[in-house]
Amino acid sequence: MSIATVSRVLNYDPGISVADETRKRIFEIAQELNYKTLRQRNGQAVKERYRVGLVNWYSDQEEMLDPWSGETLDGVIAIGRFEKDDLERFPEGFDNIVFVDSSPDDNRFDSVVINLRKSVSELIDYLIGLGHTAIGYIGGHNIVNNKRVQDERELVFMERLSAHGLYDAGLVFTGDNLYSEDGYKLMKTAISGEKLPTAFFIENDSKAVSALRALHEVKLRVPNDVSIVGYSDIAISEFLQPPLTTVKVHMEHIGETAVELLADRMAAKREIAKKIVLPTRLQERESSGKPV
Repeated sequence: MSIATVSRVLNYDPGISVADETRKRIFEIAQELNYKTLRQRNGQAVKERYRVGLVNWYSDQEEMLDPWSGETLDGVIAIGRFEKDDLERFPEGFDNIVFVDSSPDDNRFDSVVINLRKSVSELIDYLIGLGHTAIGYIGGHNIVNNKRVQDERELVFMERLSAHGLYDAGLVFTGDNLYSEDGYKLMKTAISGEKLPTAFFIENDSKAVSALRALHEVKLRVPNDVSIVGYSDIAISEFLQPPLTTVKVHMEHIGETAVELLADRMAAKREIAKKIVLPTRLQERESSGKPV
C-alpha cells in the first residue's frame, strides 16, 4: 500500500475508500509493529467515536423520527423550528440532542440559535433610516405535522414597524410554503397591487433571487424604484445584479458549535443544558438605497 493510504486509514480519514479486508490488514500490522501515528506520539489519542443522527424539521416525511430510538444512537443534531409538542416524537429520556435554529426546552436540551429578533429589528431600522416609510414583506408559512407555522421574521417585522407607526398589513405577501419560487409569485402579486412598497424585506435570499427576477421583467429598477433586502447571505447573494443587501448568518460556526456541544455533553455526561446565541451581521450591498 502507498504511504498516503496507510496514513489515512490509521488516522481514520472518512474520505478514504479501501476494502474492509485491506483496512483490517493495515491495523493488524500496525499493532504487530506497535506503530503509533504522529498524533498518538504527540500524546493526542484518537477520540472516542460516537453514532450521531441528523433530524431535519423541514423533511416531508411525517414519520421521520420513527426508525430510531435512544438505544441506536449516541446523540442527535435536530435542525429546524422544533416546538415543545414536537418533543413527544423523540425517544423518552433521550437527552443527547442539540437543537439548531430552535430551543424547545432550554432546561433539558442544548441548542444553538441566532439572535433573530435583534437582527430583523436592525434590518428594519436600517430601511427606516434610509427614509423608507412603505415597507413590504415577502415570506411563507408551512404546514408541518398538520399545523400552520408562521415565520418569526414576519412577527418581528410586524412588531417593529408597528412600533414606528409604519405597519401596513396590505403590504405583507405570504404563501403557504417555503419554496424559493414563491418569491417570484408573491412579488408579481405585489406589483399588480394598488400600492407598491418602496422597499421589501424578503424572508430569505432564495426568495429574494426570484423576487428580483419578477422586478426585472417589468423594468422596475433596484434600488431606484424598489429596495430589496434578504436574510441569510447565501453564496450567490453577492453576485446578483444588483448584489443583495442581506443579513449574514454564520452557518459554518452554527454547525461547528452544534457538534462541539454534542461532543461535550456525551463525553462529559453533562446534565446541565447550554444555549448558545450566535450573532449575525448586516451585509449592506447595492440592492438597497434611499427612496427616490
